[in-house]
Amino acid sequence: MPLSNYTKHHAPLPTRFVWVGVGFMVLWLVLVLRLWQLQILRGGYYTELAENNHLRSVDIPAPRGKIYDRHGALMLGNRPFYDLVLVPQYATDIPRTLAKLAEILHIPESLLQKQYAAQSKGHPKFMPIVLKKNLSLHEVSLVQTMNSLLPSISVQTDVRRDYSLSPPPHLVGYLSPIKSQEFQQYTRDYPQLLYRRNDLVGHYGLEQRWEQVLRGRRGKMWIHVDALGQRVERKQAHNSQLPPPPPRTAISGNHLTLTIDKELQRVTEQAFLGKNGAVVVINARSGEILAMVSSPLYPADLYQSHISQRLWQSFLNHPMHPLLDKTSGAEFQPGSTYKVILALAGLQEAIIDENSTVHCRGSWTIGNRTFHCHKKEGHGLVNLHQAIAQSCNVYFYELGKALGAEKIAQYSKYFHLGQRLGLALNTEKAGLIPTPAWKKQTLSQPWYAGETALSAIGQGSVLLTPLQLASLYGTISQGGKLWKPYVVQKVVDRFGEILHQKQPQLLRNITTIDPRHFITIQKSLQGVVHSSLGTGRAARVLETTVAGKTGSVQVAYLQRSSDEEALYSQMDTALDKREHALFAAFSPAKNAEIALAVISQHDHYGGGGSQAAPVAKKIISAYYRLKHDRAQRLATLSPQVEEQQP
Repeated sequence: MPLSNYTKHHAPLPTRFVWVGVGFMVLWLVLVLRLWQLQILRGGYYTELAENNHLRSVDIPAPRGKIYDRHGALMLGNRPFYDLVLVPQYATDIPRTLAKLAEILHIPESLLQKQYAAQSKGHPKFMPIVLKKNLSLHEVSLVQTMNSLLPSISVQTDVRRDYSLSPPPHLVGYLSPIKSQEFQQYTRDYPQLLYRRNDLVGHYGLEQRWEQVLRGRRGKMWIHVDALGQRVERKQAHNSQLPPPPPRTAISGNHLTLTIDKELQRVTEQAFLGKNGAVVVINARSGEILAMVSSPLYPADLYQSHISQRLWQSFLNHPMHPLLDKTSGAEFQPGSTYKVILALAGLQEAIIDENSTVHCRGSWTIGNRTFHCHKKEGHGLVNLHQAIAQSCNVYFYELGKALGAEKIAQYSKYFHLGQRLGLALNTEKAGLIPTPAWKKQTLSQPWYAGETALSAIGQGSVLLTPLQLASLYGTISQGGKLWKPYVVQKVVDRFGEILHQKQPQLLRNITTIDPRHFITIQKSLQGVVHSSLGTGRAARVLETTVAGKTGSVQVAYLQRSSDEEALYSQMDTALDKREHALFAAFSPAKNAEIALAVISQHDHYGGGGSQAAPVAKKIISAYYRLKHDRAQRLATLSPQVEEQQP
């Protein structure tokens, strides 16, 4: 081959070798520099990372604050619960692990798969996923025996609410997983409380209203683990040289002391057992709520574990709405308990006095409408005291006509009716005091004279909450002093230091009504219970006097079974057509200590005197019995305390 041809085809070869060599040299240099960076320049950093691969952070649960009654009795506390958790980082075959767990615990595999799928998306692999809450001790032992075969599975201890004392569910509320919107708000507004996406937070009652007070701050500790995720002592950990980060102490939440009397609350629940509706008992001199019951109840621990769809739907579809707090969130026609407003208005406007009489023939006609009294043959000639004691509708039809709808509404608003009282618990409703202007604005319809007659006896569009009704009678008992109701007395930290002390707040002192008129109505209400013809005789107690008013609200026409007792047999009537039975009262009749309202929704008979007044009797009698017993115990302890003093 000619030399020129050889040069032409083979001369570039040495140049290629040079560039390949340069490439290898550059690559070698990069590797050396990277090794120098990893081992020399940042060696300490990566040594620490390697060490931390053998460390696992463990949360230390922070108990929520406890809830006590006014006398220091525990109403809601905490206890340890055991949860089944899976740490994805240590799981080699998650489907097999879930299948094995289902076999061990005898639960549907699909349930475990659903729990895992719901939490695993976007979940850090080193963070545990809760597969099943509230394990029994037997289930705990089963899981622990299989721990060596399933290193990704463990039992996690958490401190949660102990509902064994059966606290009133509508009052204390419940805990459930934090919602996305709440998480964003809480982490922004309360970063010191360390909220996480799977945390339980208050969603009703006191748990929600006082969430940031009751919530504790979780702690954290670090433990050494081996390659299988098993905890080991530091000296056994592979290449363990660095000490773990210092632990963070868990801090329990602050405690609430309520105005509720736990023993009176139990009596109230028992007295109202089997009825639907609500009962509210307050301290007439301060607005403190002593007991409150909304019925039907639901189990206090309903949200503590998994709720089946069928059970949840049964609560949602229940005709008596067990999930609703009726004490302040349900509105009822007050019936004859509302007549005290007209009596006070009539006295103050000088339309009537104590001796003003009306002849009741059993019915009253205005225009082309006839309205009936509960006594078919009528009450005859009655004055104010007799009209209240015997609950004569005709007397108040006449009085309502003379006052007019606007004047009735004006006096109602003096007592904060048609307005929220500011309890700040659950969803408080405002009630409704109708007027011609209200009807025109909301319904675009004129007001008729018959509507004034209905308003005069607490029916038609008039609506009050049980809390408002109890407050109304408490205000009358105090001569016009209207106290703001409240249920939390004080907040105490874990050291016993008082952080917040609630003082009674006077919303209004009704000076537009002459104090003498309050005394007149107090006497009339005492006659309801203590006179021979009073409709509230079933509320009499041995301990003291009671002043109150019965009410029966008819929601559909029903045939009477006994005219003499004014009872309505409703056992064969649809539930939503049965009457409401009401009784509102205070005791003693002079200088009252307590006031209460009982509303039995769609009662079997509907008569406030026969169905609601006996409930009030049990509650009032228990109040004085408990008061006496506590005074006796205190008297017994006092000499012992004095003897111990130097």
